[in-house]
Amino acid sequence: LAGKYRLNLDFVFAAIKRDLGYSHISVREKVSQLDYDDILPIIQKLGFERCRDSLLLPLPSEKNRVVLAMANPFDIEVQQEIRFALGGSCSVVLSYEEEIRSCLSFLSPDLFDLDHLRVEENDNSIETLRYSESGLHELDSDEGPEISLVIKLTNRLLTEALEQRASDIHIEPTENALAVRLRIDGVMRELRSIPKYARNRVIARFKLLAGMDIAERRQPQDGRIGIRYKGRAVDVRVSSVPTSHGETLVMRLLSLRWDELSIHKLGIPADIQRSLEHSLDCSSGLVLVTGPTGSGKTTTLYACLKHLQDGSTNIVTVEDPVEYRLPGLNQIQVNELIGVTFPSALRSVLRQDPDIILIGEIRDQETAKIAIQAAQTGHLVLATLHTSDAPGAISRLLDLGVDPLSLSEVLKGVLAQRLIRKNCSECTTVIGGNKQELYRADPILNGWAIPFDGLQEGAGCSACHHTGYHGRVGIYSYLQFTPGLSRLLLEEATLDELRSCAVRNGFACLAHAAFRMLQLGSTTVSEVRTFFQGAERTSPTSTQVRSVTENRSKVRGIQENLPPLHVLLIDENNTRRERLKSSLEHQALIVKEIENVPTSFVTFDDIEVVICTGALLLSPSSGQFVREGSGRHVPILALATRDLGTGDVGALRQGGFCVVPTSTSAAALARLARSEWQKSE
Repeated sequence: LAGKYRLNLDFVFAAIKRDLGYSHISVREKVSQLDYDDILPIIQKLGFERCRDSLLLPLPSEKNRVVLAMANPFDIEVQQEIRFALGGSCSVVLSYEEEIRSCLSFLSPDLFDLDHLRVEENDNSIETLRYSESGLHELDSDEGPEISLVIKLTNRLLTEALEQRASDIHIEPTENALAVRLRIDGVMRELRSIPKYARNRVIARFKLLAGMDIAERRQPQDGRIGIRYKGRAVDVRVSSVPTSHGETLVMRLLSLRWDELSIHKLGIPADIQRSLEHSLDCSSGLVLVTGPTGSGKTTTLYACLKHLQDGSTNIVTVEDPVEYRLPGLNQIQVNELIGVTFPSALRSVLRQDPDIILIGEIRDQETAKIAIQAAQTGHLVLATLHTSDAPGAISRLLDLGVDPLSLSEVLKGVLAQRLIRKNCSECTTVIGGNKQELYRADPILNGWAIPFDGLQEGAGCSACHHTGYHGRVGIYSYLQFTPGLSRLLLEEATLDELRSCAVRNGFACLAHAAFRMLQLGSTTVSEVRTFFQGAERTSPTSTQVRSVTENRSKVRGIQENLPPLHVLLIDENNTRRERLKSSLEHQALIVKEIENVPTSFVTFDDIEVVICTGALLLSPSSGQFVREGSGRHVPILALATRDLGTGDVGALRQGGFCVVPTSTSAAALARLARSEWQKSE
């Protein structure tokens, strides 16, 4: 009536109270002050449908009386039915229809279908919830026969998230409610809104299960919840952050079956899979996986570990956080509060006789250098980086201060990956002519020979929540580290030059993988369009790449205006000697190379600096050559290779040699050679 005649409800309620004696209450405030276990039995006794249809909410009061909040207090027949059902008298109060509907929605039994969900007891939790093999919830005796409403609600939220394949649950307090959103297939989606009066209890429940401090609301916290859903274990990683409206919770749902994990099941193309497995089969080296957060890097790395796990190796992981607890692996959790950082943990790991090391993420210079060191000393190292593509991983490591020579010695390959949404199989159709024309006119798509006539997309249906997408699929790009890339790396090539060389050797970027998904009808143009932006459809010619490489070294010498310096390089390791020679020549040095120390300087009158491995200098047969060099005032730099012990390095220094680690960059080694030569002059 008030709505029909546009009357103010407060005015109407005031008139009813004045003339009929009915008082008005806010059921939201009232419910927030009551124990939900006291409200739920009354609603169950009356029947939820009756309460909803009659717009009433029974509330417990003193002396076992019931207060009946009604939007329509003139329905005498309903009042009589309620009194009869409760077996006693009850008082009637007025309340807004909107508030009654909101509270009933929150108290709805439809929220609490828990047949498929069991919450496991957390070691650090004071929660008394336990589960039986039948899957039914039971509480300790001090909790009473009924499961509390908040427990049912939180469990139902977990159930709905798992049923909808969510990767994350976001619990976000707003000014008037508690918003619950799910991330499904990488996109946020609204699930429901919980009344404001219940939000603190819901958040507290999740924090209890996660073993977090419910009294601490000012500091960020982390925790975990273990649940079992339809027979499978699910780990829930919980993070809380204080905001202006209260604590925000984000829960990541981690469901991984180690026994079913395999590289073959990731959807990696056969050619990339063969290259990746070839790199993994090396006894030592560095294999990287790159991509943004949420691109599936962790799953890929664990699949790699599963491929390597044969019982004959010691596999150690250093992660932040440990997302999955897996059998047969020694997993270390980074905890900076107690001093367990990536670098400190890795240094300890190297003393634990590992064969294979997984590094959750290379974030800083120290971690990067330890990873390279581990790979150089006979370990297979797997790690992740946050870069946009595979060649970018090389540039990122160089930016972190990794020596190019060391990196070229250990890097085996880089896998870049993304997750893109798949077309829904229930509603996928071929796009119409108008959309085809729009795509044809898109300058970003030009030159890619996209089959516009056969492009598909989902129309939207109940199975995909009317998004047109259902599930995600990975796209992959693998950079096999080749001798050509190694040479460019030592020559301090730019990122574009590295990419060009990789393409010339068969490398295909992520745009090519996205193009293949379009051809197969697996996804839409809008989902992969960004991959085509800036990507080249055709590779640069080998002549172009070679020209760039040759010109770069010439330009560098001219720009720096450096005089030539004649260097004799002595190294018994042919591969290392050739690499170092090539690198030094691009620092405006004129390099002669030999394998062993000569007996004298007779044939090397033009030599101004000698660079020799420490092991050869310590050999008795080098004595005559060293004495002649000293008499000629020719500086001799000793390369401290990995086979030298601490005593050997000390002996070289006592002998007056300038000792240089092999990890020293070519540019730094060239500068040192010039400096020593100038001193000798």
